[in-house]
Amino acid sequence: MSSIEIATDVLIIDGEGKGGMAHYARNLADGLARHCRTQLYTLGPYDGLPKGSLLGAALDRSTKGRVIRRNYNPFRSARLARELRERYRPAVVHIVSRVGAFRGLIQEFGRLGVNVVATVHDPSPHAELRTWWGRVHTIVYDTCLMPWLLRRAAALHVHSRDHAGALVERYGVDSERVYVVQHGVGLTERIATGNACPLELAQLDAGDHTALFFGRIEPYKGLDLLFSAAREVLQSLPTLRLLIAGAGTVPPIPDDIRHRVVLINRFVADEEIRAIFAASRFVVLPYAAATQTGVIPLAAAFGKPAIATRVGALPELIVDGQTGLVVPPQSPTALAQAMLSLSVDAVGTARQGKQARAHLEQKYGWRQITAAHLREYDARFGTTLVSSRVWA
Repeated sequence: MSSIEIATDVLIIDGEGKGGMAHYARNLADGLARHCRTQLYTLGPYDGLPKGSLLGAALDRSTKGRVIRRNYNPFRSARLARELRERYRPAVVHIVSRVGAFRGLIQEFGRLGVNVVATVHDPSPHAELRTWWGRVHTIVYDTCLMPWLLRRAAALHVHSRDHAGALVERYGVDSERVYVVQHGVGLTERIATGNACPLELAQLDAGDHTALFFGRIEPYKGLDLLFSAAREVLQSLPTLRLLIAGAGTVPPIPDDIRHRVVLINRFVADEEIRAIFAASRFVVLPYAAATQTGVIPLAAAFGKPAIATRVGALPELIVDGQTGLVVPPQSPTALAQAMLSLSVDAVGTARQGKQARAHLEQKYGWRQITAAHLREYDARFGTTLVSSRVWA
């Protein structure tokens, strides 16, 4: 880490380095940088760890050892907080990744007198890990780490009023410490200019009505429901195609629809995303449960409408019948009807996509999102990040 000091208004910390969390961090940092001194710091796998440690070398021999050493090592986090404080001298630190791994970081920043905001993406944990290790991790995370972290961050950011209520109810958080700002809409430069085309897209035909499922695949995201709905649609629309793009374990695809499914079952690089959305007519989120999502804003940025189930904050991002469709959860017939509707009406679907982009960019564009965050920083911490600047 460089020893050069930079006076910083807001330091955004991204602990992921790739995928949706990284897109979120980059867009927020870029938006803030237009109005105040902002730095984005992406946590490297060995940042804050001592070099040449025999114990570290031993732990790194196993996957679980690496996870414990890197993510749940309070000594590493405290050391890293001191290094970041010395280098950036931030007025506000905003941690936008999953906060469970930042216990020592939050504690040390607080001891150093730095204001920490933590974005809580999932106030209620998902049952998304099916191994015994995953179940143990979820229990420890939810009962031990999260309550501790939530008490020590200076402010907590969530994406909807329901999320704020969940934090207060589940963890007993003081509601005054929680603020709501929705997920922003917009593309990073790498996504917007990406020109890589996944080889799997060659399986699509010009006449296909392609419905896209995008993002990491987890049980709660409802691919089983999507397969059932697709079977119903194919009875009247044989040209339907399901394009599934994302890493994770895909549930068994029924034999009678397998020939209409195109899989990109891996991590999707930023440079490939534009081609995937360009090949699709609309996006489907058949989730059985959810808190919020970055998929609907991403689809809107590409001018694509979304079909989503009425769970979590998903319906807040759709004007039903104008920028997409909202359907009941766990109803393959309702989902099938919505998919058929957007498949057969090309003009109406394109219109809804344009309206989705206009609506969400006007309401939740990163310019508006960053302005809301800056107002919260000012009001809560007595900073002057907003008042001294003219919003263009």
